[in-house]
Amino acid sequence: MANLSQEPDTAVAVLCKALEWLNQGHQVALATVLRTWGSAPRRAGSMVAINDAGAFCGSVSGGCVETGVLEEALEVMEQGGSRTLSFEISDETAWSVGLACGGTIAIRIDPMTGPGAARADLYEVIIARVSQRRSCFLVTDLGCGRVDLYDSEASLRELFPGLPSVQLEAGIFRVGEQQKFLNVFQPLARLIVLGGVHIAQMLVPMALLAGFEPVVVERRKAFAAEGRFLGVPVLMEEAGVALGMLSPDTRTAVVALTHNPELDDPGLIAALSSPAFYVGALGSRRTHEQRRQRLLRGGVGLEQVERLHAPIGLPIGASTPAEIAVSILAEIISELRGKR
Repeated sequence: MANLSQEPDTAVAVLCKALEWLNQGHQVALATVLRTWGSAPRRAGSMVAINDAGAFCGSVSGGCVETGVLEEALEVMEQGGSRTLSFEISDETAWSVGLACGGTIAIRIDPMTGPGAARADLYEVIIARVSQRRSCFLVTDLGCGRVDLYDSEASLRELFPGLPSVQLEAGIFRVGEQQKFLNVFQPLARLIVLGGVHIAQMLVPMALLAGFEPVVVERRKAFAAEGRFLGVPVLMEEAGVALGMLSPDTRTAVVALTHNPELDDPGLIAALSSPAFYVGALGSRRTHEQRRQRLLRGGVGLEQVERLHAPIGLPIGASTPAEIAVSILAEIISELRGKR
């Protein structure tokens, strides 16, 4: 049984692998986490693709119930139709995969081939939209199995006004007597790092591991030298110009790390006027107050200046470049997940 779970396990990466297997002539099934209780290790919306050879990509539990899901998926491919499963993870099993305690996971398995097959064309549209950095939303009627794709949050809320008013996340919701499941497909969060300094060298690989798409902006040749940021784009442009090229969106974080106003300020001005969900800058409280006054004098509005996270990072007492990088990434993730 081949385990391809070392590949990126975002839902979109799983869909790409599923479609690749379909094109190769395999039978394929998709398993999706519908709901979790307790300390289940994966969020609702997490997916795994399984083919008829027993290979799988992605994860729905971090390893606790994958074997059971694979067995059920092989049956689904053979017999057709969708099925919903509930798995209870005991405390003993949880410890074996590094969790403190157990939980319960509800998982739906849908075939992509044969009777009752999921619509592969919808998944192709999802992949195309996310590649264009556009979010989309898939709603499954858990009763009849109907699946509908929505290309904007506004259109989704117009049809289902009872959805939570806060940030939409994958999960089950009700419309009258009907149970529906919402899955949210979003582009990877981007991290634009202004300055190829030592902290950036720590932060970039951490961000990659956390599932971000980092890009470094550095106009100084020495700091942008080949080998400092392997496998990551480095733009040798003035920060304001680079931000104009990169067009930060609501899934983008921007951090300024050069500690040099001439290098940082143009990028911060551009970032603060963008929809970026996080903008942060390195420096002490005194440095930040000086920066704040410069930005205000430069025409940046007070409301925009107040968006700036500075001193950057969570206050964990970080002192080394690696520790500062941890505090920065933790603050960015907290902001992304709406925990602050």
